[in-house]
Amino acid sequence: MSRADAAEFIKKYFDAFPDLRKYVDELIVSARAKGYAETMYGRRRELSELYSNVAQVRAAGERMAINMPIQGTQADIVKRAMINLDADLLHECDDEARMLLQVHDE
Repeated sequence: MSRADAAEFIKKYFDAFPDLRKYVDELIVSARAKGYAETMYGRRRELSELYSNVAQVRAAGERMAINMPIQGTQADIVKRAMINLDADLLHECDDEARMLLQVHDE
């Protein structure tokens, strides 16, 4: 896909979902004002990249400001579930079952 085609695809996507465009823009504005992005559970990621004079670095910071609240919240939920599952297995199953691992990007 060419850059022009990709740009047109993204434009059409946000035209179809204007509230999503607003949400994404608000995430960037909020992170720039605070200096960090935050998950729903309050975990923070500092984003000094948002203040860079280098456009590529600043754009990377903006992508992190968008991804952190969404992907970070998902990670928080999975971590809480793993902690709860481990406790439940220990309480209910003794040594009959145990959690071995969790695969990222489930």
